[in-house]
Amino acid sequence: MTNKTRETATDATPPVFSCSILGGGQFGYVLANLVASRDGQVRLWFKDKSDCQRFEKERRVQILGQDYRLHSGVLAHCGREHFAKGSQLMLCALPSREFESSMELILDQLDRSQKHVLGILTKGFADKKWHKRHQIYTFSQLAAHMARERQLQLGVAVINGPSLLGEILAGHLTFFNIGCENPECARLIAGRLEGKSIQVSHHTDTLSIELGGILKNPIAIACGIAEKLPHTSSNFKGVLFSKGYQEMRAFCAALGGNPDQLSGISGLGDLFASAISPLSRNRHYGSSFVRNEVERTQKLGWLDRLELLVDPRTFIEKEARASENTVEGSLSLSPILEIAERLDVRLELFETIYGILSRKQKPHALIDVIFKGYDSEQLTEKRSNQHIPGASIAAGHNFNRLIIRRVHRHISVSSGLQERIQRQSGNVLSKLNKRLDAARQGNITRELEEFPTEIRLWNQLSACDTDNRMDLINDLVAYYVSEISDNFRPVMRGTLIRAIAPLRFMAGGFRPGRAMPYVGGEVEQLRELARRYNILYTPMHRSHLDSIEVAFGLVSSGLPVPRYAAGINLMKSPFLSWLLKSLGAYAVDRQRIRNILYLECLNAYSSMTMEAGVPSLVYCEGTRSRSGDIYPIKTGLLNTAIEAYRHSGNEILVVPLALSYENVPEDREFCGLREETNWHDFWRIRSKVYLDVCEAIPVSNHLHADEPGLSISYEIDRQWRRHQRLLPNQIVAHVLHQHRSESDSPGLAPLQQEGITMETVGAWIEDFLRRHHGNYLHQRPAVIRRQGLSNLEKRRVVAIQDGQVFIRSPQLLAYYGNMIIQPENAIPD
Repeated sequence: MTNKTRETATDATPPVFSCSILGGGQFGYVLANLVASRDGQVRLWFKDKSDCQRFEKERRVQILGQDYRLHSGVLAHCGREHFAKGSQLMLCALPSREFESSMELILDQLDRSQKHVLGILTKGFADKKWHKRHQIYTFSQLAAHMARERQLQLGVAVINGPSLLGEILAGHLTFFNIGCENPECARLIAGRLEGKSIQVSHHTDTLSIELGGILKNPIAIACGIAEKLPHTSSNFKGVLFSKGYQEMRAFCAALGGNPDQLSGISGLGDLFASAISPLSRNRHYGSSFVRNEVERTQKLGWLDRLELLVDPRTFIEKEARASENTVEGSLSLSPILEIAERLDVRLELFETIYGILSRKQKPHALIDVIFKGYDSEQLTEKRSNQHIPGASIAAGHNFNRLIIRRVHRHISVSSGLQERIQRQSGNVLSKLNKRLDAARQGNITRELEEFPTEIRLWNQLSACDTDNRMDLINDLVAYYVSEISDNFRPVMRGTLIRAIAPLRFMAGGFRPGRAMPYVGGEVEQLRELARRYNILYTPMHRSHLDSIEVAFGLVSSGLPVPRYAAGINLMKSPFLSWLLKSLGAYAVDRQRIRNILYLECLNAYSSMTMEAGVPSLVYCEGTRSRSGDIYPIKTGLLNTAIEAYRHSGNEILVVPLALSYENVPEDREFCGLREETNWHDFWRIRSKVYLDVCEAIPVSNHLHADEPGLSISYEIDRQWRRHQRLLPNQIVAHVLHQHRSESDSPGLAPLQQEGITMETVGAWIEDFLRRHHGNYLHQRPAVIRRQGLSNLEKRRVVAIQDGQVFIRSPQLLAYYGNMIIQPENAIPD
């Protein structure tokens, strides 16, 4: 019977399938040769016409560095018309980024009256637009959905190994495992793949088999990384393999698969082969990444570094595609972690692999995940916290119900507190009415819309009896908690950082250090501790830019980014309120600091979110330093961390952050030389900023003190003094200001009248370095003098003429000189 007769046979006659290999990559070529050797011919479909023409011309390709000649029966095609004729058997080996668009082109051509089969060898996940809307994650789910939309009779299967490309080329024994709900479709595919050295099996659990094939690739990369690390022999690799397998099972179960299916060929079998074989492309990529890490990082241009900051996923994928072989594990890492976050699944090993490939962690971080031997001395005996899954990125309003319940309980059991709140009604109402009048004059939209509700509730509370008092207090608590709580959206914060980074870099004249701060200190230790403990950051407060600098520095270092308090005066309109809260800000109304009920709600909110594992930040100096030195720490702001520890029993680490600005945008405002700082000054004046992570302070270590908050504040102050980066312009300003003060007299100081030689400035710097031990950016006196004077001259703090230094602004000189704070080990002047 001819092919034409078969195609027009009755429904009782099994259809004859025309076989096509989709994708002209390395695996596609080998697959085409296998099928052509069995059937005599097969179509090899190229999406790009130029690729098709080049293949037809050469008929020879490079696979794993070797010449590979294609079977004469492999017929190249780039059109779509042949898919419209009869039943189609399509074996898809397309790159993951081309899967969706190629499927749309091909499925639109298929004959609805005929049966078709699609076998997917492509490893990856559907675009995230399908996740939330349709609960579609894998390529097999996407293909089945697209077929249903087109009313096609399409059987969908996935095809996994162990089937390493190098071993197929060498003729070694190879295994394919087909996942398909329809046994007939599976048998059809198996008939095209079976051979003398190839065995094919089948299982109906399509999803689990597909996940096994995807998830094993990043673990193979990790095994390749481990190959090049010190002290990581077979013992380590065995535990690494086990941890990777357990995370595969957890992810599979969360996505609705059967984790026990992963103990078979397409789970453990495929994972083992990819993880140990020297022919594994993913394992080889991990090994070469470590071997070439330093060289490749040094070769990164500023555009690459900017892309690595603002879009690490794209950077990782670009590096993987630049590799000589396809690296599925690197391409699938980002979608795996995005889906895991959506499903509240913690994949510690996968997160670490991503951190290594995105340069946010060193390859040695892989050891930290497996071998837990790098705790600080203080935390060696402490247990890790039990984090709530997904809590670190949860919006604050998700905790509102629990916060309201906690405030209610505290007010109910505290003797006399209800009466005190009610007695305060008159005072609260008086202030609210004055603020409402001011809002009308200033046309402050948010206050005009919200204050009438608050006034009505306080009026009712002031006039109510004891039976209704607690109900009205609860209404006010709900009002305040709603006003305070953030509505954090990680995408909003990520988008803002990606948008601002290149703008800052351009505004800074494309000079180094203008896009983000330089980060130093205990970064690696904190990265490890943050996986297990709740974090409260306490940065020095220098500028309105502090929160931005902290966010950029923490993001670039792979550290958790905190929520922060923002004055409610910044939220003048509903839109601004929505924007700031979406970025992770919770509202603080400083005009309500004497409102007992409001403070109860604010403290409960701060404590609850911290207990839940949400990273937090407080400026414990209370305000920006206007003199340049450190302000006394307000211990009340630290009591939140103490109460959170007492409530939950979970350790909280206070992490001081030392900030050092080369130029503070508000310096002239602080020195009384101008009324206020314009917004463009924050772009123009800011130059280099240094953020140093100090040693973590466990709250539990200070509970024995008579005043735990005061004890922690002393330690914060000590850490700031120890880690603050001492910059050349600060050192030069310090020595000039110090000697100016010593020789001051009525009228102009001598330095302003006569100037001082460069040699004398150098001698003063040398004397300063001898007496003062700190965290210097530079320690060579000549470098400090040159860079420091250059900066001060540009900022018009000093003038340099004929080798003489003249002071132009004593106020700014004192301000920057005061930034040299005395550490504990300084030698007295």
